[in-house]
Amino acid sequence: MSDTLTPVEQEIVRCTLSRLTCQQVAHQLRLSEGTVQAHLRSIYSKLGVASPLELLLCVYSGAVKATDEKVAAA
Repeated sequence: MSDTLTPVEQEIVRCTLSRLTCQQVAHQLRLSEGTVQAHLRSIYSKLGVASPLELLLCVYSGAVKATDEKVAAA
C-alpha cells in the first residue's frame, strides 16, 4: 500500500474529511467534478480504502503519513 499522496490529493482528502461533496470540492479547488472523482479513486486505491469513512479512519489512525499537517488535523 502506497501512502504517498500528491499535494492535490492531500487537499482533496482535507476537503472530503470536511464533508464537502465532490461538486463542492471541485468548485473550491477549481477542478472538474470528474477530476475530483478520479483523484478520489486514486486516493482510495493508494490507501486501500473504499469509502470516506474508511478514509477518515485511515487518516486518524495514523496509517497515512501525511506530509501536510492540515490533512491529519482536518
